[in-house]
Amino acid sequence: MSKKRDSQKSDEQLLAEPLRDVPTRYTLLELLQCCVGKRVTVALASGQQFDGELSKTTSQVAHLSKLAGRPFYDAIVRLDQVSAFAFEARRGL
Repeated sequence: MSKKRDSQKSDEQLLAEPLRDVPTRYTLLELLQCCVGKRVTVALASGQQFDGELSKTTSQVAHLSKLAGRPFYDAIVRLDQVSAFAFEARRGL
């Protein structure tokens, strides 16, 4: 028997738990889509990093706005160049 989607945890709830609990079935794009509207740090294969608000994602690119230290700049990042990304999953006390 398969469980109904509404009885399962939402994507955002999954990301708020320790990373060992994030199912491996999620792609980078799906994980990024859960972070739209949040601040993220995206690390590229080249070693360059962008820290900003994730505004939008498509199947090919991510749009970061309000870049840290460069408030008048945005970045368009190719997803095939992203090696990792960091996000705030829970707030400290």
